Amino acid sequence: MKPLWSYKIPLENVNDDSVVILKNHYENGDIVKNGDIVLELENSKNVVVIKSEAEGRIEYYFEEGSEVEVGGIPFTIFSNENNSVLEKLPSGKEIKEVVNQSENNSVFSDKALEYIKTNNIDLSTFDQFDLVSIDDVLRLVTKVDTKECIETKPTKKTEENNVAVFQEIDKDREELVRITPFKRREIDALKDVQSSCLNSSVSTFIELDGIFEFLDQHLVNIKHSILPLVVYECACLLKEYKNLNARYLKDNRLAYYKEVIIGIAIDMGKGLKVVSLDSKELKNLFVIDQAIADKANRYIDNILENTDLLPTTFTITDLSDHGACDFYPLINFHQSAILGVCAEDIKLHRLKLNLTFDHRCSNGKEASRFLDDLKERLGHYKISNVSGKLGSAQKCFRCFKTLAEDHNLGGRGLVQIKTFNKSDASICFNCLLGY
Repeated sequence: MKPLWSYKIPLENVNDDSVVILKNHYENGDIVKNGDIVLELENSKNVVVIKSEAEGRIEYYFEEGSEVEVGGIPFTIFSNENNSVLEKLPSGKEIKEVVNQSENNSVFSDKALEYIKTNNIDLSTFDQFDLVSIDDVLRLVTKVDTKECIETKPTKKTEENNVAVFQEIDKDREELVRITPFKRREIDALKDVQSSCLNSSVSTFIELDGIFEFLDQHLVNIKHSILPLVVYECACLLKEYKNLNARYLKDNRLAYYKEVIIGIAIDMGKGLKVVSLDSKELKNLFVIDQAIADKANRYIDNILENTDLLPTTFTITDLSDHGACDFYPLINFHQSAILGVCAEDIKLHRLKLNLTFDHRCSNGKEASRFLDDLKERLGHYKISNVSGKLGSAQKCFRCFKTLAEDHNLGGRGLVQIKTFNKSDASICFNCLLGY
C-alpha cells in the first residue's frame, strides 16, 4: 500500500517537547475519509483534534496514553489497495533518525544510540529488538539483576566517567511507574521559582458574614464562592503592588509586568490547567463570573483554546470546594506570588487566604500589607455595608470599582444615576451597559 499522508507533531509551544495520545478514533487498517477525526492529542495547553487529509487505510504507531516527541508521526494514511493490516512501523521521529544497526540488524534511533554510547551499554542487549527507540532503552536499563531502577541526574563525577546513576527500588515493596509528561512540565515550571529557597507565606482570615449573600444575589454562574470577588480585587490591587506582579531575572533585576493577567488553577479530573483572565475579562465581577464559568466548561469539554491559556502574571488557586482548611501554594513559572483560597470554616464562618511570595521580589511587610488591603476590600461586599455605598459618588454601586481603578482598567469614568429606591449613585460604563 502506498503512503498518502502522515501527520507530523508540530512545535506549537516552546515548553512542549512531546504530546500525549488521548484517543485513536479508528483501528489499524480501518478506512477513513478526508475530513474524518482520526486522532486526539494533548499538549501542555489544550487538546488538539486531528482530521484526516486523505482517504485510505489508517495505521497508528502509538497506543492511547503514549508520549510522542515533537516531530514524530503518530499515524499514516495508506492507499486502499487491499485489506491486509499493516505491520507496525516505527514512529516518524524514528524513521527520520535511523542511523545505525547492530550485528543482528537491530535499528537504533539517534537518541537511543547516543544514550547507549554515553552510558557504555552493550548493543547486544537489544538483539531481540528490530527497532530500538530511546523509550526501549530506558525501559530495559531500569532492570539490573533482579531490582528495578529509576534513572537520576548524573553527578559531575559520573558524567566524567560516562556512567548513569540509578536509585534502586525494592520490587517487593514498591511499584515503578513513570510520571506523565504534563506532570514533568508542572515540576519544571514550579521548580523555577522554588529552587531559590527564598519563598515565604503570609496568611489572613476573611470573615464571610454577608459576603456570600451579596455574591449569590448578584452573580449568575458561581454561587457560594468568594473566587470571583478575590480575582477582581486582586486585579485592582496588583496595579499598586508591582513587586507581586513581576518576576525575578537571573542578573539581579526584576521585570514588572505592564498588564495584570490573573491565572486560575483548575483541576477537575483532566489534569491541572491554569486558565488566564486578561484585562478585558477583569472589568468587573459579572464579566469575571462569566469568564470563569466559560473556561471551566471548555476545560470539562476538552476544548480550551490558546487564548484561554495565555501566560499569566499572578495565580490564584482555590481549594475551598475540596475541604482544604489550610495549604501553601507554590509559585508558578515566571511569577513572584500566588494566592491560595482555603475552605470555609463552617463554625467560625470564615476562610483563610495564604499568599506565597518570592523574597527576591518582595518582602513580608509588603505581602502582609497586600493581604490587609485585600481583606478590607472584601469586607466592603457584606450585605450590611452595601446600602451605605449606594449613595457614594466615588465608586460604582454595582461592582464597587473606584474612579481611579476604572481609569487604570481603561474605563470611561462613572455616571450619576438614580437607583430603584430613588437614591443617588454612580455606575461605571461596563455595569451600565450590562457587560
